[in-house]
Amino acid sequence: MPQTSLRQRDAQRLGLGRGRGTTVNPPNRFDDIRLDVLDEHRESLREEHESGVQILTEIETETSRSIINRVDSPDMPFRWTINPYRGC
Repeated sequence: MPQTSLRQRDAQRLGLGRGRGTTVNPPNRFDDIRLDVLDEHRESLREEHESGVQILTEIETETSRSIINRVDSPDMPFRWTINPYRGC
């Protein structure tokens, strides 16, 4: 059976990025669709923008019910968690 790599090709950086946050948004295992960018495309972007690209800050409104989450799992030693980023 062939050995498969666990490294995600699309999780690699395009190069130097300026701005807030991260320069990549890798998919997670629950995503239905993935986009793999070819290395040739990445290389052409590096050549066009040697000093990096300006990454704009995006602000999204999130309506959350609560930052306190109830944990109903017998294997967890606590009943409540706090998620200040995105309440459930």
